Amino acid sequence: MKSDPTEALERFKALEGRVGQILDALQKTRSEKGAVEKELAEARRRITLFEKDVDGLRQERGVVRGRVKHLIESIAKLREKQIV
Repeated sequence: MKSDPTEALERFKALEGRVGQILDALQKTRSEKGAVEKELAEARRRITLFEKDVDGLRQERGVVRGRVKHLIESIAKLREKQIV
């Protein structure tokens, strides 16, 4: 079975079109991957900042907790003195 040159050329053109579509999809995918990687890097940077903020807030909470405890103890001592 010999194929007609016109038919072979049409099949080649169809194949060429599909390869072109694949290349376009690949380029689009790479571009999207780059954008996603940038978003991921930004999200990681923000997470790091939030973690630092949380650590700072925990430290502040500890300081405030200590100060409140001290104030409560001072108030308790004053009450004891007033009772006696």
